[in-house]
Amino acid sequence: DLAKEDMELESIVHKTIEQNNLLGDVEYGSLQVLRELIEQKIKNGQLDIVYFQFPDLASKVLGNTEFDIPSVTVFHDIPRKNKIVLSKEYKNVFERADLILAISQFTKRELVNLGCSESKILVHHMGIDTELFRPKKIKSKSFNFLIIGRMVEKKGFEYGIEAFGILVKKYPNKPMFLNLVGDGILYEELELLVKRLGLEELV
Repeated sequence: DLAKEDMELESIVHKTIEQNNLLGDVEYGSLQVLRELIEQKIKNGQLDIVYFQFPDLASKVLGNTEFDIPSVTVFHDIPRKNKIVLSKEYKNVFERADLILAISQFTKRELVNLGCSESKILVHHMGIDTELFRPKKIKSKSFNFLIIGRMVEKKGFEYGIEAFGILVKKYPNKPMFLNLVGDGILYEELELLVKRLGLEELV
């Protein structure tokens, strides 16, 4: 299902992807197909490194497979599960990945607590380089904020709403509005939070 969704999204691509035909090398398939594809490309000398964007996928692929080339796995966050359960789920990644990228010092500490060797972890922040990207001076009389994403716990919509509420109280004479774009299981809960904070007219 995920592969089908990805294929449908290929009609919406950045111009750089189109210009360089980057989708020409994209292949879809099951976990077994993925393992076989990686192994074949390694055998043919077509791969130098295996990069996993998500640890769950890395755990499944590395579970029964030993690659002769380095593998890298990124941890964007740590699920809120029992520590023992998580340690077992990521055991393959901790043992077989050559490098693990954690997006923050907090994530690194969590990984070490789960049994990952600290020597394998490199903190690689996902933030914006403010030396390259600086906000323009705002000329409008009001501030307009925007949050886009799935309305699920890990996206942190509630923190954005609460932070907006703090700003409204701190700057009562400055018109500001918050736009939320998305849907998900927390939609109604977030609506209630907006009402509880008295922000219905601003969100």
